[in-house]
Amino acid sequence: LVAYFFSSEVFLSADFLSSASFLSLSAAGLSLSVVAAASEPSAPSAPSADSASTAFSGSFITVVAAKVAMGVGVVMYSFSQFFLKGYVESNGGEYPHYLHVMAILFLFNIVLMLLIGKLKPREEAYEQKYTEQVDITPWKPVKVMGIIITVIVISTYFIFT
Repeated sequence: LVAYFFSSEVFLSADFLSSASFLSLSAAGLSLSVVAAASEPSAPSAPSADSASTAFSGSFITVVAAKVAMGVGVVMYSFSQFFLKGYVESNGGEYPHYLHVMAILFLFNIVLMLLIGKLKPREEAYEQKYTEQVDITPWKPVKVMGIIITVIVISTYFIFT
């Protein structure tokens, strides 16, 4: 999967980092964010059901949703570590590992962003355009390398357990 991602159109397109919308993970709380361009389009349009990348990235999620999710992610993770953890442990409970907390907050932030995008959507759906500035020819050994990486990761688990 990693090898596929790095060889896909999404990652290698020149517009990936400069596009109006892309996914990112923040270090504090693994907040999912969609970074949107400062200028919102003015003409409304219907969402296209045939575009897989549009459906995946949340084409109607605005910059407001991204900012709210980033803030909520940091605040909720901080709250969970500084207040909730102590409360659970002082009452005899076992607090989950921080990665589990981050995963729960990550899913919460996805739902939060989709909810905000549903309540206050962008006026026009974002559609990524291929500018032909970067060659995006698929890498031939991507499947073989993906299998090799997967086998290495799984074998590392068995070697060290």
